[in-house]
Amino acid sequence: MSNQNIVSTPQLTPTSSKTQIPTLTLVIDPGTSCTKSIYAKGRRGKPKFLVSSAVICPTSVEPNSEASYIKLPEEEQYYLVGYSAVQAKVKSSVRQLKSESIIPKVLGVVGQIAQEESLPKQFQLKMTLLLPMSEMIERDFVESELTQALNNFNYSGIDYQVIPTSIRFRPEGRGIYTYLSRLTSPEEINNQTLVVATRNVRFVSR
Repeated sequence: MSNQNIVSTPQLTPTSSKTQIPTLTLVIDPGTSCTKSIYAKGRRGKPKFLVSSAVICPTSVEPNSEASYIKLPEEEQYYLVGYSAVQAKVKSSVRQLKSESIIPKVLGVVGQIAQEESLPKQFQLKMTLLLPMSEMIERDFVESELTQALNNFNYSGIDYQVIPTSIRFRPEGRGIYTYLSRLTSPEEINNQTLVVATRNVRFVSR
């Protein structure tokens, strides 16, 4: 009888279930005087309000460990955000289109929330952005640029990979009135809608 080599096959250990990736729900109004945000962590998270500086300060000098900044892998410069940008004494330009500065502003808000809420380096994001009605035409371009930037950015020394599951755009200020006028009759809007829109106050009451 010939000898047979018996090869033992190691038993595979059952793989553990994947860790659930948390979801951040975020609404941002990137104003010229300040950036106002409302966010909630997870499905049952309590909504929180965040006000941060609207100032963005590009710099080619690497910030110190205490600074708040954004760094994109394909760019050589850094973007100081929040109080660090204010300390750099840079004035926010009212003439600058909001769609032109929205990328570092959004990344700054997302990074700040991620650190304050102890979010992991990878999480999902459902986001709504308010833009002037005149800039809504740029929303497809802004969405594409934001999606790419969120996938890989550095906030104050920590690398984040954020998965945007939804990016929506809504008009701000008078644009809210214009947007509503497309959905309902002018009489109903005039009778039931109050729009308050200044640089520091913006809401709709129906």
